[in-house]
Amino acid sequence: MKIMVTAGEISGDIHAADLIRALKRIYPEAEFVGTGGDAMRAEGVRLLYHTEELATMGIWEVLVKLSFFRRVLADLKRRLADEKPDLFLSVDYPGMNIRLAASAKRLGIPTVHYISPKVWVWKRNRIFTIAKAVDLLLCIFPFEPACYAPAGMHPVFVGNPLVSQLRQVRADESLWRGTPRIALLPGSRRLEISNLMPVLLQAAALLRERFPNASFVIPAPSAGVRKLIGAFAVPDYIRVVEGCARETMKGADAGVIASGTATLEATLLGCPTVLIYKMSLGTEIFARLVIRNRVAGLTNLIAGREVIPELLQRDCNPANIVRRLLPLLDDSAERREMLDGYEMVRKELGESDAAVRAAGEIQRLLER
Repeated sequence: MKIMVTAGEISGDIHAADLIRALKRIYPEAEFVGTGGDAMRAEGVRLLYHTEELATMGIWEVLVKLSFFRRVLADLKRRLADEKPDLFLSVDYPGMNIRLAASAKRLGIPTVHYISPKVWVWKRNRIFTIAKAVDLLLCIFPFEPACYAPAGMHPVFVGNPLVSQLRQVRADESLWRGTPRIALLPGSRRLEISNLMPVLLQAAALLRERFPNASFVIPAPSAGVRKLIGAFAVPDYIRVVEGCARETMKGADAGVIASGTATLEATLLGCPTVLIYKMSLGTEIFARLVIRNRVAGLTNLIAGREVIPELLQRDCNPANIVRRLLPLLDDSAERREMLDGYEMVRKELGESDAAVRAAGEIQRLLER
């Protein structure tokens, strides 16, 4: 059996690797090829493109690399036609992946998409395009399947992969040099890091004036990201480490984290958090026109309210970060209220092993 798996970002690479591991228990002789990162490579996937080439953010940033993405898309479509895999499995990264799924389906290849596109945020009409392209849609949030009812689609909620991934995470005490312990996560994409690192460094300087023994850790998800972070003038009192973001958040007293999957990870790891984000002006204008949600963070979307404070765009400045972070470093009402909100979100996500359930659903599809 040959399975083509396509993921385009670091989080998708991790989720794809878990699912591949579960599929290998069912199909031990399967061959995997596709796009992804180091986690997928460790599971034996023959990578055609790496996530470091594919990850991007915002409308302007995509336009800059448009010719590259067109070449990648054309190449992957050609490989689908030439190699005719037994399954096309796409993970998150819907801009490219749904197009590839549509091509695979036209070739008669069964198509599965793991981690539903965020149709509940914007482009709600995408549900009809997705319904035509995907044979099986696997969702990781309990409210998602109902979004597809108008398209006559019946997605399956398999649980959230982070629940099982984070269950065994333990704090790494060797990361820290003092107290309070503060995790700084500027994201994994080049432009995120460019926008957020100066703000984080200034906020850390303000916090150190107040707490001379404070310990700061920036966990880089890869060597490439660590190199990007290292291009800034990071002072000696901030440690930049590689590959232990979850252990860092687990051991931190609080964190300042770029909007994205890491904020939900912080919730499940019990790390009180201030969410930050900055995007280009063009992307901001576009987002304000099409996104209707009142909150940006995944934790807040699941809770239906602001559990984690959100500092976006002009509000994302050093003074605001320090103001919102300080109460989270003590046993304050704000900290206790946030942790209560975290517990509610954990219950919403359930306790199942999402990758194992997803692999079982894929087996049912293939063996009909």
